Amino acid sequence: MTDTTIVRRVCVDQSQSLSKALDATGRKRRERPDWESVPCGEGYSEVEVVFFRVGRGISLDDMEKEYERRGLTPADPQSLAKVNEDDPAFADYYPNGTQWKDVHGAWCTITFCSWDGWGVIVDRSNSGWNGGRWLAGIRGHVPATET
Repeated sequence: MTDTTIVRRVCVDQSQSLSKALDATGRKRRERPDWESVPCGEGYSEVEVVFFRVGRGISLDDMEKEYERRGLTPADPQSLAKVNEDDPAFADYYPNGTQWKDVHGAWCTITFCSWDGWGVIVDRSNSGWNGGRWLAGIRGHVPATET
């Protein structure tokens, strides 16, 4: 397996609602209406988002191990949305996503893509990731100043 990565740094409002973050991307979306489970932080921070591909289909549980193997945590949806807002064509060339568990322990995913007329898909899912998607992880947070 060739482990290719793409790294993007973004300044993101971690407290921003997912709906507002998705609106800012301008992408057509398909989402579930109940997003109380979306991880949120506080204030602004500079985040290094690392994109990688596993190169094969993989379960969400096994994907968690892939993040750990790379020293990453799954990117929060707001940081991922900010990357896709800053570079509107990024998902057209690099379909990308992240995952998290909701308050009930169910897997949730967000995927930015240009498949089937959708631009971003937010869902609860146990189907896993296909080998063509780039997964987004966070290496660390660097405090940023508001401008």
